Parts: sequence; structure tokens; C-alpha cells
Amino acid sequence: MGFFGTHFKEKLDLILITWIAILFASINISIHFFERIYFFIYHNFSLELARYISNFVFLYLAGLLLITFRRWRIAEKKKKELENIIQSISPDVLIVVDRQRNIVKCNKMIEQMFSYTADEVLHKKVDMLYLDNEAYSEHLEAIYRIVGEKGFHIETATGKKKNGDTLYVEIITGSLGRYGGAVMLFRDITERKKYEEKLQALSITDELTGLYNRRGFMALMEQQIKLSERTKRGILLIYVDVNNLKFINDTFGHIEGDNALRDVAAILSNSLRKAEIIARIGGDEFAVAAVETPEENADILIDRIYNNFTIHNSNTEKKYSLSVTTGTAYFNPESPLPIEELLDIADRNMYARKKELS
Repeated sequence: MGFFGTHFKEKLDLILITWIAILFASINISIHFFERIYFFIYHNFSLELARYISNFVFLYLAGLLLITFRRWRIAEKKKKELENIIQSISPDVLIVVDRQRNIVKCNKMIEQMFSYTADEVLHKKVDMLYLDNEAYSEHLEAIYRIVGEKGFHIETATGKKKNGDTLYVEIITGSLGRYGGAVMLFRDITERKKYEEKLQALSITDELTGLYNRRGFMALMEQQIKLSERTKRGILLIYVDVNNLKFINDTFGHIEGDNALRDVAAILSNSLRKAEIIARIGGDEFAVAAVETPEENADILIDRIYNNFTIHNSNTEKKYSLSVTTGTAYFNPESPLPIEELLDIADRNMYARKKELS
């Protein structure tokens, strides 16, 4: 049972066989037709010219069949490559829906995550996979608007398995553009969600900013590292240092310094996905763990952070500007390092960058 479903493959095979049979019949009829022309030409013109015309028509039709067969083989190969790519997206579930939110394609991981086979969900509403089945029009319109503006939308929801069990899922919805419909990536975050709920009982939150504190960050990072080692997906660590906080405290007072830290926390939160772990780990130091993020995407994330600080400074009426310096480290599950060592690497890279800019 592949990505395209057994019924689709059976119909495709039947259509292909029928089309080839029609083409062969057409060639046969054409040959008989041109045989008559051949005899007519033979009696009225030269035998050599008649043979030339007959052979030319036969070769043309045979060439047409060969080209068509070759294009079909190329299409089949591309379809197989696409299927292999889709199936390699593990352990995530990939679903393609039409404009009416009916499932038209899905990969095999749906069976592992939701206990449904592909044939059981094809041509049914994707809402069957939600417990909080809130397909209310306002929510859907908001999703479609964001997808139209940004090209994608990310949210979390409570999923529903075939047997009624629940799980937490992160859903990334992307537009299919002019083809209509959408592609949806379902990621099981149940383990992380349960761990986050367990941590709520602990003192893991920074009271000033509302972000995780160092203790919460370290605990969540331990969990993410275990998950990273299983999924073989790395973690990008960004160390963030607030520039000139001492100047703000000394000049405008500690209350304004606290407001500055709150603003920094808000800017970081608005610059990153909800799935990222953001913490205040020291007086003017913050840390970000971008989960399942390739190392080469570091510059993209950092540029976004810097740009949002620039936007904040241009819109504020305060007498000081906020800025940060960043340094990065990368957790590679193939050659793992302890969290403290990763923080130390990111911290040293941050100070090296600060020295370059001074």
C-alpha cells in the first residue's frame, strides 16, 4: 500500500493498458489504410515512392509510441522517487488535502501515528484526526489567511487515534499554490508535551520575563537531546547577550533595566517558532534551542533576530536602543556533546563576535 493507494495504482494500470491497446489498434488500422494507398500509388506512380511513404508513416507511428512509452517511464520513475522521499519523512505524517479538506494522499507513517491505514483515511475529512475537532470557520479562515501571507502555518492540537487514544501533535500547513488544497505535516510531540507539563510543577520559569530559567532550559535540553539522538536530527543552540544593559540600569534605573529585559524576551519570542526553547539563563544572557534545525540555517535565524531588534528600536519612544550579540553551537547526534559544553562553545563564539564588532 504505497503513497498513492492501491485503488489509484489499479486504475492507472487499467488506463495505461487500455491506451496502449488503442494505440496499437490505431497503428494497425493505419497500416492497412496506407497499404491501400500503396497499391493505388503503385498502379499510378512508382513502386519506390509508395514504399517510401508507407515506411515513413509506419516509422512515425512507431516513434510516437516509443516517445509516449519513454515519457510514461520517466513519469513513473519520478513518481517512485517522490514516494521514496515522502516515505523517508519519518516519524512524521505527511498528508495532502484538497480545497474541501479531504485527504487525497498520505504516507505510511499515518498507520504508526494514528493506527489508520492509508486506504481508511483517503477521501475523508482530515478533521477525523483531531480530538479537539474545531474546524470552526473562524479558525480555518485564520489558517488560510496566514498560509496565504507567509506560505505556511504552525499550530499544536490534540490528535485522535483510531482506537480513541489521544496524542499531542504539531501541525505545519503549507499551500499547494495554484493547484489548490494544502500539504500538512503532523509531528508527534506527545513526549515533549508531557515532559513540559511535568516541569510546570518545578521552579523552571524566570519570573521577570516569563521565559524558562536556566534550570528549565537544562531540563528541556536533556529531553531534546535524547529525542535528537533517536531521530538523528540536530539542535541549533544560540547564545544571546544583551548589549549595554549596565548602561541602561545606571542611567535610567533598574526598573527600566527590567523593562528592557522583558522587551528582549518578547523580541526573541516573536522571532522564533513556538517549538523553540527560549530561556533567560543569566542576568543579561539568554539561550535559544532551535530543535530539528540544520546548522546552515543559523544565519537565517540570527538575521531575523537582529532585524526584529531594528524594527523595535525604530518604533519605540524610549531614549535607548536595544541590541544583542549572538554566538552559536550545534548539537550533532552523530557526535554528541554535553549541554554545558555546548553552552560554553556558544558563549565563546558570542564573545568572539562581540570583540569583532567593538
